[in-house]
Amino acid sequence: MRNGAKRFLSLITALTAACALMAAPAAAATDASGQVTATVRLPAKAANGATGSGSAALLPLKSLYAPQDIGKAPTVTVNTSGVNGVRVEVPVVNKGPGIVAVLVRADGTGRLIKNTLPTQEGIAVRVNSGDTIRILDNRKPFEDIVEHWAADAVDFVSSRELFNGTGPNAFSPDAAMTRGMLMTVLARYEDVDTEGGGPWYEKGAAWAVDKGLSDGTRLDDNITREQLATIMYRYAILKGGLSGGGASLSGFADADRVSGWAADAMSWAVGAGLIKGTTPTRLDPQGSATRAQVAAIITRYAELA
Repeated sequence: MRNGAKRFLSLITALTAACALMAAPAAAATDASGQVTATVRLPAKAANGATGSGSAALLPLKSLYAPQDIGKAPTVTVNTSGVNGVRVEVPVVNKGPGIVAVLVRADGTGRLIKNTLPTQEGIAVRVNSGDTIRILDNRKPFEDIVEHWAADAVDFVSSRELFNGTGPNAFSPDAAMTRGMLMTVLARYEDVDTEGGGPWYEKGAAWAVDKGLSDGTRLDDNITREQLATIMYRYAILKGGLSGGGASLSGFADADRVSGWAADAMSWAVGAGLIKGTTPTRLDPQGSATRAQVAAIITRYAELA
């Protein structure tokens, strides 16, 4: 076979393989109110490829607008050719950390998908074949995070209903975080129903004790940064996501103030990029963690998980 014919055959083979990986164009419809309903099919090769690589398969949709009214939210059904746990990327016009996906259950009710992640194009979310999701702008109207360094992280955690506000339009980002608050946040991240406890943190604390994250004491105390690192370290072990070695803390002038029981956890948290110094040379391990700092750490953890 001549070289030209060989190159042509190779090109055809490559194009055929690429087509097998491409998602079928979405079948989308817009009703009289402007609400979009779309169905997308991913071939098995594309679905398996995304699952195997850990990357997200971009859905072939025009960018969707995410409203704050769930009743008007665009609806997308994703057929992944029988492959479950596929990470897909949904293009969104008004993308940002406050945009979330809501899984539509068979009975029509919704479940907010806590590990919805913001991406360059919109959001990434893991779905099973046949799942239907709605795309929602779930940002809260907190007036005290405008221009705050942790504004995006606060949008992330509050839009996923992990944190509540401290008032109708207030988050209090620089207020201290308590031990009970952190346990409740992590319980909510695991879709535990934390409503209706004796003290408001009762159910979250019970979950944390049951999972070995805490001894359940001093729940109203402010949580220190080394206690925070330790609970996050235990949580990462619980989730099976603890990887990589810890970082040396020698660059921090107050590294010797890290308690012995917290040393491994603090080293891991710094190495994973979860906890940063309060200054380039100060770790402040026994200082109280603020709500903004914890929001940032939970956001960073979600991005790593």
